[in-house]
Order: sequence, then structure tokens, then C-alpha cells
Amino acid sequence: MNTKYLLPSLVIVFAMAFGNTTTAQTNREIGVRILANGGSDVIFKKEKNPNRFNRFRAGISNLGYLVNNGSDAFVFGAGIGFGKERRKNIEENLHFITGWEIQAGVLSFDSNSNGQVGLGFILGFQYDVGDNLAVVAETIPNISTNFGDGFDSSFNINAGINGTAAIGLIYRFQK
Repeated sequence: MNTKYLLPSLVIVFAMAFGNTTTAQTNREIGVRILANGGSDVIFKKEKNPNRFNRFRAGISNLGYLVNNGSDAFVFGAGIGFGKERRKNIEENLHFITGWEIQAGVLSFDSNSNGQVGLGFILGFQYDVGDNLAVVAETIPNISTNFGDGFDSSFNINAGINGTAAIGLIYRFQK
């Protein structure tokens, strides 16, 4: 098999697949979300089509040092999510948000650690305060599974709104 065309062909395929072929500006958003359970995360959104965004969020849910009945333990929890967001205009500055999100996280308590993967559904509202600023209120009910040492492996359905609710402040810019 002749391989002298393999490298140039791969370069062209990757350039076509991952290159930015448009010169039009796209909306991007970055923000901070405060979760009802006390955690927080940062979120980044990139508009792919009108009213359709890819979104990535990462945050810390637990961070601290716990002293209980004479024993102490370091606690750390973090999570990420990647999803697709769709917006439907309700009024001029108010949008209804829906979409799917893949989630992963880790919780470490003393010498025990637990991983979690799941699928969530984004439900929320975004209100545009100005051209570059928006306020968001959303919840992401999810189905997930836990695994790890020191914890029981389990399958969870978190359909409660309180455990997954968040409010946030979003800054919009163009690139």
C-alpha cells in the first residue's frame, strides 16, 4: 500500500472537520452559576446556529475539611457537563432553555472516592438584561450511576428540582 498520500490526506480531513470555515461572528457566553446545594460552576456557551448552543460547565460542589466525632477528613467534589442547548423566544428578552447534557463527577471523602456519570435534561429561562448581560435560572434533572471504592455502586434518578437548581450571571460576547 502506498502511504505517501496518507499524511496529506489526514491533514486535509482534519482541517475540513475541525477548521473554522466561516468568517461570520458567532455569539459566545461565559458565566457563573450558583447551585441550590451550595456549589458553584463556570459555564461557557458557543452558538452553533441561531438559538442553538454547545455548552460546557465545570465546577466544585464540595471542598473542605470535615471534623466529626474526633475524626477528620478532607472532602472534595467536582463535576463537568457538556451539552446542547436550544432556546425558544418567549418575549423579546426572555428565552426558554432546553437540551441534553452528559455529566461526570467525582467525590472524595477521606480515603474513599466515588465517580459518577449521567445524562441530564436542561430546563430553564434566560433573561437578557442588556446586549452583553443575561440572568439565567435553570435546573438539570438527571439519571446517573455511581461507582468507586468505599461507596456502594448505585443507579440514581435525580428528578427533584431543588437539588439541581441554579441561578447564574452570563456575559455575552462575539468572536
